Amino acid sequence: MRGNRVNIGRKIVSPVVATLLLIIITVVASVIIWTWVSNMVGQKPSQVIIDKVVYIDRNTLGVTIRNIGATTVRIGDVNIKAGGLDWDSKDDDDIIAGDRYVDLPPGRILVVEVKGDEGSPDIRIGDRIIVVVLDDSGNKIFMADITVI
Repeated sequence: MRGNRVNIGRKIVSPVVATLLLIIITVVASVIIWTWVSNMVGQKPSQVIIDKVVYIDRNTLGVTIRNIGATTVRIGDVNIKAGGLDWDSKDDDDIIAGDRYVDLPPGRILVVEVKGDEGSPDIRIGDRIIVVVLDDSGNKIFMADITVI
């Protein structure tokens, strides 16, 4: 009959205190999850698209960027990858040259002239290229595989 004995010296948690502890733990966990989910939903990615890439001459393209989001997007650079080489909009004679960035408000467009360096492969109408839009910190905002028109 030793198994049925109650240990009188041992303290136990009353059902009321146990219930209160469970409620407190649940509320704290809910607040933590709510905060985490709210931060995830609140971070909206930059929404820019490349409308078109227009052929100007064999070493110059005009890239039209549109902000379709609800916030201003900071454009720091536009790169074109063609023929294994990169073209950069930050050259001395390009539109963004000298500026660290250009702010693009919602619903607006930006046309950036991108020039290839001497010895860059010629780009023609109908060629497929990759356009990469970067922010002022060099982070990729948008990338598109697009045909030159």
